[in-house]
Amino acid sequence: MFIVDCDCHNYWCSATVLEPYMEGLFKDMFVRGERTGPRGAFPHGHRPWFHPEGFARHDVNPVEEDDNYLIMKEKHLDKYNIDVAILTGDEPIEASTLANPYYANALCKAYNDYMIDYWLPKDERFWGSIVVAPQDPHLAAAEIRRVGGHPRVVQVLVSHGAARPYGDPFYHPIYEACAEMGLPFAMHLGGQGGINSTPIGAGPST
Repeated sequence: MFIVDCDCHNYWCSATVLEPYMEGLFKDMFVRGERTGPRGAFPHGHRPWFHPEGFARHDVNPVEEDDNYLIMKEKHLDKYNIDVAILTGDEPIEASTLANPYYANALCKAYNDYMIDYWLPKDERFWGSIVVAPQDPHLAAAEIRRVGGHPRVVQVLVSHGAARPYGDPFYHPIYEACAEMGLPFAMHLGGQGGINSTPIGAGPST
């Protein structure tokens, strides 16, 4: 049996791990700007609802950043003999909720560089997803072309929360870049709130 985990969440203890990958105005906004949580929280639009117990697992308690990988390796990759794990991050797709598309794009770029530098070298089973902020398709397309040629990147990832349905021609620049780079376009649950007023672009599903 060959097992592929197509949704392996690579966590961080604090979003401050992105600081080395940001610069200029957007780094100032990230370090000093207002956000929906304390320092170390990832910027995103307010959710319309909050999970009563939070989204973090209570049986996973990393202390140092490297603990996130070590716990994943012990409790998941090795325990269940995972052959391939496609990293999908966690909070970065929430960049799609921000009203400022330039800041959202800068956050996604920082995450993608962090994922490539920090996570992919840790385990040969890891393959990466490029996270993009779809509210500006041309910026998203540029990001796909910037890192889409990395040999360990296998897909482009967005939140399923969106301001409009993903079939809208508005998003065609993203799909053109995906086709150009030979990467599939994938969606992950999340990204509701902020400019994404409904859980999916076409409205709440039944």
